[in-house]
Amino acid sequence: MVAALPATANQPAPAGPQASTSAPIELAQTTAQCRQLSRLERVYGSADLASERVADLNAGTRVTLAGPVNDPSFGWIRISNPSTGFILATFLKPCTSTPPANPPANPPANPPANPPANPPTEQPPQSQACGIVTSLEAMTIRTNPTAASAAKGLISRGQGFRITGNTQTQSGAEGGRVWAPINRYGVTGWLAESGPGGVGSNFRRIECSAIGLP
Repeated sequence: MVAALPATANQPAPAGPQASTSAPIELAQTTAQCRQLSRLERVYGSADLASERVADLNAGTRVTLAGPVNDPSFGWIRISNPSTGFILATFLKPCTSTPPANPPANPPANPPANPPANPPTEQPPQSQACGIVTSLEAMTIRTNPTAASAAKGLISRGQGFRITGNTQTQSGAEGGRVWAPINRYGVTGWLAESGPGGVGSNFRRIECSAIGLP
């Protein structure tokens, strides 16, 4: 007869399998915040893979949260944009960057690096310019752009006139003298803008409005 083995005091009971208490780490979620999908993911009508399929969203799509994570079921979160429904929270990540609110419609292709602080003022065409005599002596209006042509009138210092066209440079004995076609209250002709050889100046160009001409 085999004797039964005596019971051992304080003998530990055999260890059985223990249930894991760890849960997947979810990205903290807050209502109305932006999140991005890390992969192609589906939006469901409720927090259940067997529920109605609302939409499929591509990786990188931004969604707007509409509730806390794990509500109403573990691992799910409600979204309100671009579709309304539920999505698995584990495939969401923070939005990386915010696009500009109002990008320029047509940005310049090559903007100037250093635009001039004071761009030059555009000069009016000669036909729209006027002049005022600065010579100490009265100037003679000539019929042609030469000092030998007939006189048509005189213009004294400080008097104005309209320049009606392009200048001409005289040749010959007084070569280089610059002449301008003018109109002095209906008297038309040529006025020497410079002396022989283009030296000096007999009048100053000015805006017509500055001397009362339209």
